Amino acid sequence: MENNTMKTTTQTTTTGMKTLVKALVETRMDLIVKRSLGNCHCKGVNSIVLCEEEEGMVRLFVTDKNHDLHTPSNDFSKMEAPVAFHPHHCAITLMQVYGDMVNWTIGHDCDGVEMMKFRYKSGLNKDNDASFDPLNVEKMKTIEMLPLLEGDSCHMCPFDINTVFVPRRNTSAWFVFEGYEDKDYVPDCYSVYDIASTDYSELYTPMTEGKIRKLLRGVGLL
Repeated sequence: MENNTMKTTTQTTTTGMKTLVKALVETRMDLIVKRSLGNCHCKGVNSIVLCEEEEGMVRLFVTDKNHDLHTPSNDFSKMEAPVAFHPHHCAITLMQVYGDMVNWTIGHDCDGVEMMKFRYKSGLNKDNDASFDPLNVEKMKTIEMLPLLEGDSCHMCPFDINTVFVPRRNTSAWFVFEGYEDKDYVPDCYSVYDIASTDYSELYTPMTEGKIRKLLRGVGLL
């Protein structure tokens, strides 16, 4: 009985989101193209901005099969994440609609792994490339590694420090529902890699309407 109930909930949710995406695509495609970006934060990760208002934003992330949003190994004690761990400028809800991914949350701990702390400058506005200024070293530990399957969702406060990863060569898609801006947000992030010296010039590339429609069809949302 529990499995049937879960499956029904998943199907109903996916159908509802497909209807919403179709409506937004047919009425707001010009705005969607304007704000959507390929290689967002990481190669092979596409950010489709479906709706953006003063009160918040609805984004859909879709990975290509050749994405880089995977961990280099299964030794998670090394804290090797493809995208730096970071808090958020607002409360967010993640909702998985295709494939699967893992939401990885960390926190400070005096016995944790040493990680470099950086101040992040976004490349989303395309005035400049993304960049990271090194600050100091802090010790962090894993709080939770939460698998998200199709139909699953999770909510995070702005101060929760997380990243996500998707299995290698898997296509995955998830919505991010963003709320009001948090006035106390500071764009700091954490990584075991020296991300300050990484070249980000190939990230945050424009996407065409054709590319967006192809991605949406590929994950069953068109």
